Amino acid sequence: SDPTTSSARTTVPTASPTASPPTLVPTCAPTSAAFADRLTLECGERVQGSTREPTDVDEVGFPSPEDVYLVTPSVDDDYTFSTCNSATAFDTVLRLFLVEAIDSEGTATLGELILFVDDGGCGDLSAVMEVRLEAGVSYALVVEGFSNESGAYELSVECASENDDGDDNLSDDAVLGIIVGLAVTAVAATALGIGYWCRASAKLPGE
Repeated sequence: SDPTTSSARTTVPTASPTASPPTLVPTCAPTSAAFADRLTLECGERVQGSTREPTDVDEVGFPSPEDVYLVTPSVDDDYTFSTCNSATAFDTVLRLFLVEAIDSEGTATLGELILFVDDGGCGDLSAVMEVRLEAGVSYALVVEGFSNESGAYELSVECASENDDGDDNLSDDAVLGIIVGLAVTAVAATALGIGYWCRASAKLPGE
């Protein structure tokens, strides 16, 4: 045949089925941990701690050990939690969770992750969280290291109304309890590019 008049056969590919997205599998397994004695703080004070204590475990967020503080304000207020202090010696991050419930045995169940802060302080090693907290609501503040970092830190707590004229007694209302371990009970985890968090329960010391 004349090659100038022949036509090429064209094959139209059929569409392949779209693959389903991968399913996120929770990475948290049930564990238990020991707890330290409760530590109380007032607004305007600072606490020095370390995530390298034998009781520190990794249950929330990055694969690094953490300290967890519980705060239940008695009045609505603007809080500033900061590791922007001289004793902070590693790359700290802060997470704030709602506490869903505390049962009669003193076990607190952590709920929604409200806020995550990495950096934002006075340097690469610090984190500053500014948040409005509601009266009568319990929150858990997690201090941990970016990635797998750990070490000493200094956490400061400030409340906006502590500097208000005629209202300098808020410090009596801002009490935080330190929990240095968590017992994971629920099985949800989520990957957000900033680590993962687990729904967890914690035995409150002194209960």
